[in-house]
Amino acid sequence: TWKWSFDIPLMNINLFQKDSLLNKAMPLDGLQVRFSDKYSSDLDDYDAEKPWNQDENLSVLLKGTKLSIESRANPEAIDTIQLYLEQERHQDYTFVFEPSNAGSLDLELYDNYLKKAVALSGDVKSQYSFSVDAAIAASAAADRFSLRAKMGSGASLEKASTSELFEVWPNPVSDWVGIKAKGLTKGNA
Repeated sequence: TWKWSFDIPLMNINLFQKDSLLNKAMPLDGLQVRFSDKYSSDLDDYDAEKPWNQDENLSVLLKGTKLSIESRANPEAIDTIQLYLEQERHQDYTFVFEPSNAGSLDLELYDNYLKKAVALSGDVKSQYSFSVDAAIAASAAADRFSLRAKMGSGASLEKASTSELFEVWPNPVSDWVGIKAKGLTKGNA
């Protein structure tokens, strides 16, 4: 059974070489972190392992596994998500953070080299520029950055309408499709 869900909070993180961002070029790499009570913060089938790039590689590091998509439970306290950046070929970079439906989260990027936390918006795109100096180990450390997430005060990550509303089967579809709607009350449509 394949289940749809709508409007889950997520954060897309793209890595740009600083000049290429100014020239509106494609990102060097990127990842996505999803939040929902139906996910687990452990490694499971809702996560996607990182395909390897020839150059820069940006991933989430979870229990020794590099991920391009991490689907995790809603944070209960402060949830730290370890980012992993390796094979830097340039000196100046910019992360671009693109949230979707994440306004109820308090998010921040932590730069372990500079010992600096930067608040991120759960509603609008934001950027963080940084430099890598290969001669300084902490500057070029693969685990230099982490994303921290926690629930905003009194907030709930998911609206009632974002719960699993439908089940659709079979997957893949053959000659017919079954659809089961959940949470509907009896009455006239």
